[in-house]
Amino acid sequence: MLLVQKICLQWNKEERGVKGENVRRQFPQEYLLEELPLRNKDGVFTQSMWDSYTSQWYTNCFQDCVFVQSLNFYQEKELILDAIQHEQYCAERYRSLWELWGWESERITYETQRRIAWIKRFAYNLYDVDNIKEIENISICKRADEYELSYVHYEGIKPVRRGHNKDYQNIASWFYQKDLLNETAFILSPGQYGRIIWNERKTDYDTGEWYYQLHIFNFFYPPDETIEKDSFIKNKPDYVYKQLAYLY
Repeated sequence: MLLVQKICLQWNKEERGVKGENVRRQFPQEYLLEELPLRNKDGVFTQSMWDSYTSQWYTNCFQDCVFVQSLNFYQEKELILDAIQHEQYCAERYRSLWELWGWESERITYETQRRIAWIKRFAYNLYDVDNIKEIENISICKRADEYELSYVHYEGIKPVRRGHNKDYQNIASWFYQKDLLNETAFILSPGQYGRIIWNERKTDYDTGEWYYQLHIFNFFYPPDETIEKDSFIKNKPDYVYKQLAYLY
């Protein structure tokens, strides 16, 4: 199996200066796994999923899997808030505006709790090794006893990264004859730990304003069936790959 910790830190134009940058420099690049993947009595990985079409729970089972922890953070001036703290922060910050819309206090509380429950529900996910190909801009390829992790840059992601494209001549690839970065970051063997860091600039669909994201992906390939909550913090990465652009 492969453990993946997907971390995203988001900030706005107000946090672009030196003071905001100094706050981001203190941002941790690894965290504890608060939960661990579940196994049934046969040692098969399991995950309960909600089917919105049938309104029923069902169980996915995997002999081998990619276990992904998703962590989102938001910078508000000199504060860095996790996703749940940010929902609570926004509930108070925009309360007066929502009340002008006619929202009562009970509705604001309900919407905040609903969004927090959504965050908790999707904080951890299991994927079949044979079916998962990418997580955002990271390509995952299982080969025998190794995992090849690659950085892939798609059109529309700003700033554009150009450079080596390992699939430039591969007619079956989306990257065929495209001038976009698509390269192997590292290959993990059992017991190895790698990190991929990249950033991007996005545009808010409602306001048209820019905002910014730092993405940190930690990958650990456990050497045996033992999985520990401190897998990402007890050791330093064996590999670190960075794609950090100037976010003007």
